[in-house]
Amino acid sequence: METVLPKRKSHHLQGYDYSQNGAYFITICTHQRRMLFDPNRAPVGADSISARMAARVFREIIGQYPAVQCRYFVVMPNHFHALVEIERARADMESAPTIISIVQAFKRYSTVEYIRLSSAGKPHRSISTFGSVPFTTTSSAMKPITA
Repeated sequence: METVLPKRKSHHLQGYDYSQNGAYFITICTHQRRMLFDPNRAPVGADSISARMAARVFREIIGQYPAVQCRYFVVMPNHFHALVEIERARADMESAPTIISIVQAFKRYSTVEYIRLSSAGKPHRSISTFGSVPFTTTSSAMKPITA
């Protein structure tokens, strides 16, 4: 018998080229929308070490790309918002990141760091209660901003 996978909602605009220059508003939710970054409920620490880690990882990823800027972002208790601008020269189109690759890198590295923090004995509650993955692979919405 064939397993039927659940139909997932696409958070991308159909037919939109996410590799083009522009400003993008992104929202990324935590796995199962759990409160992983709330100082009072976060499993990694009462002072929300996990929220500071997510902010640091995001700044490091953005800092790797001269053509990418992020003037505004915020880590909320169970999600993350950012306004990301990509402005690259035509000659640099092949090597510069897309908004999708930036979001993927953030999810990957923040998850690795979250697990590292959890393994280092930082959590004040059992990590199994909350899950070990901060961001899901299906929870991001990327909307281009038009003038």
